[in-house]
Amino acid sequence: SQFQKGLETMKSGFDAKDQKLMNRGVDILEKLARNGHAESAYNLAVFYMGLTPALPKDEEKECYWMNKAANMGYVVAYTGAAACSMRGEENDPRAFETKMLPWVRKIAKEGSEEDKQMARETISDWERSKNSPQSITINDLLTKFRNMGNNH
Repeated sequence: SQFQKGLETMKSGFDAKDQKLMNRGVDILEKLARNGHAESAYNLAVFYMGLTPALPKDEEKECYWMNKAANMGYVVAYTGAAACSMRGEENDPRAFETKMLPWVRKIAKEGSEEDKQMARETISDWERSKNSPQSITINDLLTKFRNMGNNH
C-alpha cells in the first residue's frame, strides 16, 4: 500500500542517512493524510514528537497532524489531540473544560478499556475539582492525563 511505501521510504532514508529519501517518505504520508488517511496523519504526528530520530521535534506539526488524525476519528490520536489542546494554557481551567475535556469524553466512550478508565477518572476528578477547587489542580489533571498518554 502507499502507506507502507511511505513508512518504508522513511525508514530506508533514515537507515541510509539520506534526508531526501526520508523527505520523500514524509511527502507520501502527508499526501495520504491530506486525502483522509488517518493512520498516516497519526504517524506523522508521532514522528514530529521527536520520539524517533527520523524527524526533528516540531510541536506545531505534531499537533497539526495529531488533530487531523483525531478529527478523522482515529481513536488512538484522541489522547494526543487532548494534550495538544492545552499547549500554552496548562493553568487555565476554562481551556481544560472547553478544549481538552471534549477529547477526554470521546476517549471515555471510544478508547481502549484502560484509556476509558483513565478518562473516566479524569472526568470524575474534574467534576470534583469544580466543587472543591483545593482537591485537585489543573496541573494534577494534566499530569494524570499525560501519564495515560504514555501508555501508547
